[in-house]
Amino acid sequence: MPKDITTSGKAFHTSTASNSNEWIIDSGDLNHMIFDNLCIQSLKPFEQHIISTTNGTPSPVIGEGSVTLIQNISLDSVLVVLTLNHNLLLVAQITHFAMYFGFLA
Repeated sequence: MPKDITTSGKAFHTSTASNSNEWIIDSGDLNHMIFDNLCIQSLKPFEQHIISTTNGTPSPVIGEGSVTLIQNISLDSVLVVLTLNHNLLLVAQITHFAMYFGFLA
């Protein structure tokens, strides 16, 4: 269950628009987030209606659902936050499901 990010965490937010297929890898421990509600499947209400971005701006959460990244790889419990300019892929959620990330120089 996600933490209440209005008091325990922040969401990354920039002023540069992004493509809805681009994701920023985030080391936080909350939910994946997407800014384009057209990419989400099975949208349902989310119990927390507001998140706080890194600059302290409150942003509404439209709901949560699933997103297919590529064939056979999808993300569940993805929050829809229309005010974000980038999608956030959380390492903590990916590694929880026995997937791993490698970073190459």
